[in-house]
Amino acid sequence: MKSDCYNMEKKCLTLNALNFRPVQPELSCYFATRPVGEALKLADYETERLLPLLHLPAHTKALYTTFDVKADSDMPVLTMSTEYTDDVTPCWTRGFLKNYYLYKLTHYFRSKGLPVQTNLISDMDVWVPGTSVLKECNGYRVFRLRVQFARLSDKPELLISYDGVHSVFKESLNSAFFSGDRELSFSKLLYGTEFFRYNDLPDRVRRDTDRLFPCLNKALQHELKMPFGIPDKSNRYKRYRNEIEEFRQQYLLPEHMADVMIPDTEWLQCTQQRLPNPGHKLDMLVFGNNKTGRDINSCLKYNGPKVYSPEQHVVLFFICREKDVAMAAAVYQYLKGERSGFEGLGKYAGINFQTSKGLSVYFADTDDPLLQISRELDKREFETGKTYFAIYLSPVGKWEKSARKKAVYYKLKEELLHRGILSQSIEVDKNWPGRRTDSNNVAVLKEGFHYYMPNIAVAMLAKLGGTPWSLASGSIHDLVIGISAFRSADTQKKYLGSAFCFSGEGRFYGFDCFRSSQTDELAGSIIMAVRRYCNENAQPEKLVIHFYKTLSKKELKPIESGLARLGLKIPVVVVTVNKSFSQDVLAFDTDSEHLMPASYSYIPVNRTQYLLFNNSLTDDTSKETPRRFPFPMKVSMQYFAAGSEVSTQPEADMRVELLSQICSFSQLYWKSVSSQSLPVTVKYPEMLAQIVPNFGNAEIPGAGRERLWFL
Repeated sequence: MKSDCYNMEKKCLTLNALNFRPVQPELSCYFATRPVGEALKLADYETERLLPLLHLPAHTKALYTTFDVKADSDMPVLTMSTEYTDDVTPCWTRGFLKNYYLYKLTHYFRSKGLPVQTNLISDMDVWVPGTSVLKECNGYRVFRLRVQFARLSDKPELLISYDGVHSVFKESLNSAFFSGDRELSFSKLLYGTEFFRYNDLPDRVRRDTDRLFPCLNKALQHELKMPFGIPDKSNRYKRYRNEIEEFRQQYLLPEHMADVMIPDTEWLQCTQQRLPNPGHKLDMLVFGNNKTGRDINSCLKYNGPKVYSPEQHVVLFFICREKDVAMAAAVYQYLKGERSGFEGLGKYAGINFQTSKGLSVYFADTDDPLLQISRELDKREFETGKTYFAIYLSPVGKWEKSARKKAVYYKLKEELLHRGILSQSIEVDKNWPGRRTDSNNVAVLKEGFHYYMPNIAVAMLAKLGGTPWSLASGSIHDLVIGISAFRSADTQKKYLGSAFCFSGEGRFYGFDCFRSSQTDELAGSIIMAVRRYCNENAQPEKLVIHFYKTLSKKELKPIESGLARLGLKIPVVVVTVNKSFSQDVLAFDTDSEHLMPASYSYIPVNRTQYLLFNNSLTDDTSKETPRRFPFPMKVSMQYFAAGSEVSTQPEADMRVELLSQICSFSQLYWKSVSSQSLPVTVKYPEMLAQIVPNFGNAEIPGAGRERLWFL
């Protein structure tokens, strides 16, 4: 991607990368067939290319190089160019040249006394002394370096990203602190400027454990009951930019790196590209009576939801601890509109409900209330033709560490679904606006809780089958299916969740959850969604799948077979949306005080991948200070023509349409009236896949496939 930032009509963004030049045009490479000192083991394909040139037998298993230290006097010396080229010669590969620079960078930073670690994809972490928030630990600001060629420009690049502050214990491994009876969960240890795994310590390190210091991880931090601290929600673009600029000034100036490379003195720039947004439709939503607007809370308040719930007889009841009855009464008053600040579910969301005396369940056992709740529910009479909705005041918070206590929420959710009862959970001990505790430490809601009521109302409406709002933009002829994954920490099994929707309406038609090995079942659920769409609409122009990774041929084949059985010859487009925001490649708008590029901006980061900015900043609000500062998404695309298993890149117009579609789908988050940065085709399936593994047999009760109960 060549930058045309010299064109003043186009806006430029600054990347977290530096172009660089080699110090010398050629280098002499020394080789050995065994590990020697700090010799680097070459990849198998590099070894295979070099064996004939080194006059070594074809069965040689491994090859090592030191680049600058002669390791084996009998081995030929090869001279190689350090200039980047697309041409691959028998004795040169891009990976070989990357390893050369990583080798030189490792020696450079270790000569400065800085710990260095290389990961499996040859990225380098440099640990710079900093300050830990934990008094028992030393802090290190960690910077990740990646050498790459012609991905963001047409030259070699050094990508610099910031990974925050990591902590290392001040006490060494053989101190009394670690010599007790307790078993602690640490694996990585720091030794001088090197890192080692606890189960893979060389003899020289095992004999010197006074200099071996365990690195802190989340599991160990929890075991030692160390505070996790409050997340910093200030402008992360500024923090990130300041950190990498300070690192550049301190270590990456040309005069500092005379023996390694010659980096540019200015950050790499690229041209910002914008998604077309005629009439501001990308962030425009449709509410009741087809009224449009952007402010969700105001539009719902004055226009009502797009589609009311089809349930006409909703019966609401509470499930809570006996000591939280007063809080339940306060929540009920808000739901009825009897407290100031919120007009009630009826006026705001069109949910007219009733209650039934003696239906609510109050439990005493706070550690394991499921048995008592289940027995109480067995005593209740639930009438046919009515929709029952439970408000659960949960004593277990979002950050609860006890798996047993967390399981109560999931098991209760499942219990209610088996009975056909929907539910809404409200954390009792959360720091709600207006919440306080009385002299008996009992939660009491005063005025102020109304700020959260719109979120509760929207989620309840969606669970009851209503449509709070829909999209004003998007192709109504595409069927869009989202698939995301979640690995259960308890079972260590990966689950896939899928949510189906129509881009024009924002209607969800069904969803399910599968183990990652159940690709045929997943494909079957996709085909069922296609069949349902065809029964209710015209044939879709294309099937768009928002996937959490690149789709393999094995995963595509049953989808293609299913489409063929339906007699559909339509293209399949797989849009890979990383559910974790990009932190390795970033762009900054240096013309803006807050540095965050406006929403609907994007830049290509290679031939198949894009960096997509999706936030609260629009053309109208770009000068305002946003409340949140989300990093961009990484998006890549595969286009499969009808009946083809070979993927290509979509045409330019379709790529723009698909990127716009992602932004639009982030507006369909029916759990909050605040804007989101990830599309629901990624967020909803992941929410589903987080919950279902905790159900008995990891299955969704039959009725649970028709409603958005997991919001």
